[in-house]
Parts: sequence; structure tokens; C-alpha cells
Amino acid sequence: MVDESTDQWITDVLSHVMSVGDVSLGCAEGTPWHNEMVTSDRNWLTLHDIGERTGLPRGKLRRLVEDHVLPAVRRNGQFSVPEAFLDGDEPRNDIRGTFVLLLDAGFDNDEAVHWLLETEESLGVAPIDALAAGRKAEVRRVAQALA
Repeated sequence: MVDESTDQWITDVLSHVMSVGDVSLGCAEGTPWHNEMVTSDRNWLTLHDIGERTGLPRGKLRRLVEDHVLPAVRRNGQFSVPEAFLDGDEPRNDIRGTFVLLLDAGFDNDEAVHWLLETEESLGVAPIDALAAGRKAEVRRVAQALA
């Protein structure tokens, strides 16, 4: 179980990692997707919620975010993950490759999350929904074309 102080510790660590570089958990201030700008009507879970739901320790959650297995963005002052990025109590196994492909194409963290959640014209649905429907190759082809 993750308590409030642990959740704050995770947020502080992720903020530090974000400021150090190498791992991007947000984008530069003034850009269209700066932190709080990733919006979606989907259900969002804070890292605290995910810790309680999955029983994962804070170190494991931190590594999942740092390794882009569980992409997180800052919403309402806390790092949060769309529930659609989870398969039950586990991170979806088809997110990381697509997410890294988007980062390699020049997207920042928030832009990549936004792209996954919003309807993509060429797919007819949001990429995360296409992934859930087993259309991983098609989603990655579209993501690659964005480079």
C-alpha cells in the first residue's frame, strides 16, 4: 500500500529526474502540451492510485515510468497515467514500443501521451484503442510516418 508521503516522494523523485534530463516526463514551459495541458475524458490514475491498485512498491513504479513502460504526465500537480495504459493491474505490454517510437520521432513525453489518447484520423480511433484491438503494427506504422 502506498501512503500519501510515499506518493509525494515519488512525485519529488520524478520531478528531479525530469529536471536532470535524459528522462523526459514533461515538456518545456510554453509549449502546447506543457504538463497540465494533456487533457482527455478518460479515467486517470495517480501513481498513488496505481500503487494501491497493483501493490507495486514505489521503486518499481519509478522504474516503470523512467523506462517508459508506464508513461506518466503531470495532471493536477501529480504524475498520472491514463487507466487505458493498464491491462488489469499491469502496464499494457504494447505501450512501451509505441511510446519510444514517438519519442524517437521528436515527440516529448506529453505530446506522445496526447497522441495515444486522441483520435488519429488514419486509424479512425485513438491509437490506444487501436492497440487494445490488436492493431499494434498499424499503430506503429502510423507513428513511424510522423517522424
